[in-house]
Amino acid sequence: MNRSERSGALALALAALLLGCGGPSGREYALPRNFCGVDLPQEDFESLFPAGSKLLIQPSFDDSSAWAGSRYCRIAVDGDDVIRADANGVDSFEGAIVHSDLSVEMDEAEPVEGEFDAFVWPHVAMATAPCHLDSGAGFNTIETLTLALTADSPGDDDESVRVLSELIQPFMAATVEMTACQEGDRQS
Repeated sequence: MNRSERSGALALALAALLLGCGGPSGREYALPRNFCGVDLPQEDFESLFPAGSKLLIQPSFDDSSAWAGSRYCRIAVDGDDVIRADANGVDSFEGAIVHSDLSVEMDEAEPVEGEFDAFVWPHVAMATAPCHLDSGAGFNTIETLTLALTADSPGDDDESVRVLSELIQPFMAATVEMTACQEGDRQS
C-alpha cells in the first residue's frame, strides 16, 4: 500500500469512526429496554427515537397500578418532546383526538388490521378496546380503553405510518394486559 492509499484508508476509517460514534442514526443515547414501560422488541420502536444526546422518559406506563384508568408516557430527546402516549377511558376515537389535543381528522385515518380497532395517520396512531374497570367504590370507572400514540420520528410520512401501524397493535395488547380490565370485557 503506497502513501496515498494509506492516507485514503486512514481517512475512510476515521470517517467511519466519527459517523459510528452516534450510531447509525446519530443517536448518542442508549435506547430504552422497553417502550413506555411496555415490553416490546427494540426493533419495533427504535426508529421512533431521533438523533440526539440526552433521553428522558417521564412518566411511564408501568408507573401506574393495574387499576389505573389512565396511563401516560412522555419521551424527550435533548429537551424536546418527541413521543407521547396516552391511554385512558375515552369512549371514542373522536373523543381521544380532542382529549389528547391531536391535529388529525378521522376521515383521513387509515385502518390498522389486528386484534383491536386501530387507526393511523402520519405521526399518530390510536387503538381502542373494551375495558370495564371498576373504581374502588364499586361504580364503573371506564368502559373503553383508548390509546393515542404520537411520534415525531421518523420524519417521512409514509415511513411514520408504516412504523406506527406495526407498533400500535402490540402496544395496545400490552397496555390492555397491564390494566385490570374485567376478563369478560377483553377482546380475544
